[in-house]
Amino acid sequence: MNLQPGRGLRPQSGRAQSAAGLRCGVLASGRDASAPGNLARLGFFELSKDGASPQQTRWRDFLTTGAAQSSDPEYLREAASIIEYVNLSSEERHMADLHEKFIADRDAALYWAEQNGLEQGIEQGIEQGIERSRLDNACAALRRGLSRDDIVAITGLNAATVDRLADEMGLLVA
Repeated sequence: MNLQPGRGLRPQSGRAQSAAGLRCGVLASGRDASAPGNLARLGFFELSKDGASPQQTRWRDFLTTGAAQSSDPEYLREAASIIEYVNLSSEERHMADLHEKFIADRDAALYWAEQNGLEQGIEQGIEQGIERSRLDNACAALRRGLSRDDIVAITGLNAATVDRLADEMGLLVA
């Protein structure tokens, strides 16, 4: 049986009305082997238009039209999406479930990549900072006139890198 607010269900029995104008009852429609007389039973409520709270008015409008507006609270939009999902064929529900799974898997993969990329970026940044510090120390040592062998020993750079730095600075290295 499709759940379609505001369509084709008529009260069959069990009506009661409260002082606040809220009527409750049972609706019967469709075929269901487990229900007496092969009827599916669905509870209902009806609000009077007088004295209804804003929340009751929103529910009444939603149940009358079957549509939730973008300005409606999240719970009404969620109720509309549940009704929409229930009304899908089994194939459509299966496709919707696969789509939801795809989105969850994609989000998890993006989160994992972001976390690993962040860690990798931090490690790479530390390595670049250490290398930059070595080069800065080598330049300072070259300005002070230290020998290539001393600069290699102090900084851990290779001799070719020290020679290249000296050439860039226009200095001669001993």
